[in-house]
Amino acid sequence: MGGPSYRTVHRHLQRLELLTRPDGQPPDAFGRFEATRPNELWVGDALHGPKIAGHKAYLFAFVDDHSRAVVGHRWGGAEDSVRLAAALRPALAARGVPGGGYVDNGSAFVDSALLRACARLGIKLIHSTPGRPPGRGKVERFFRTVQKQFLVEVDTEKAKTATVSLQSNTYNVDASLVGRQVELVFDPFDLTDIDVRFGGRSFGKAIPHQITRHAHPKAKPETPAAAPPAPTGIDYLRLIDTEGTKELGRRINYEVFLPGQDQPTPAVDLSEESS
Repeated sequence: MGGPSYRTVHRHLQRLELLTRPDGQPPDAFGRFEATRPNELWVGDALHGPKIAGHKAYLFAFVDDHSRAVVGHRWGGAEDSVRLAAALRPALAARGVPGGGYVDNGSAFVDSALLRACARLGIKLIHSTPGRPPGRGKVERFFRTVQKQFLVEVDTEKAKTATVSLQSNTYNVDASLVGRQVELVFDPFDLTDIDVRFGGRSFGKAIPHQITRHAHPKAKPETPAAAPPAPTGIDYLRLIDTEGTKELGRRINYEVFLPGQDQPTPAVDLSEESS
């Protein structure tokens, strides 16, 4: 069975307004751009993060356009030039001065202090045209990684992590299952060994993270444990000690040690011993 016809695809693209701009002109085509060497161009941007202790956090980051290395980054409590400088200063100290910087038109990136610093260092600062984001894809890709692999762990308001819960236990599962409803297959007598399934496929074992219950509450022992015997109140150790003392006194004939006795030793009376 073949795919959709050209006319069908064309009709859908027209409906989504992907073939023309609002002014009726065809959309601009952008080629793939990459700097030819490291430190030729740094791309900078700011990410709006979650609230920490009631205050919103911001991440400033600069990515080398050629190597894609994150040359500088800094979390801060405001989106201003002071926090931007805190991210840029150690990047310059560690990597050297880049040939240019490509940033957006946010207030921190058009601040006069940043413009003066770049002019003094010989950095050609380029601001992207509003509504034309091409060229900042690498730093935006880095921000997506931060959001999916880091912010979901610290954002307590809307965090979704690759964990599942079962009977007050917590387990880690495959990261691709974030936000999905999975099926857990387990032995009710052993809640540390669990298989994870999604869409009829196995996604490996759930790794125990916090275990407070090792067996399902319905998995009770089939034969209850015998009740401990009731105490008798008899001090067996004291009885043994008393009887031992009596036996010792009967077995030794102390009279042979008295003066005036004609009988010689033995000192031990064996009269009660059986022959």
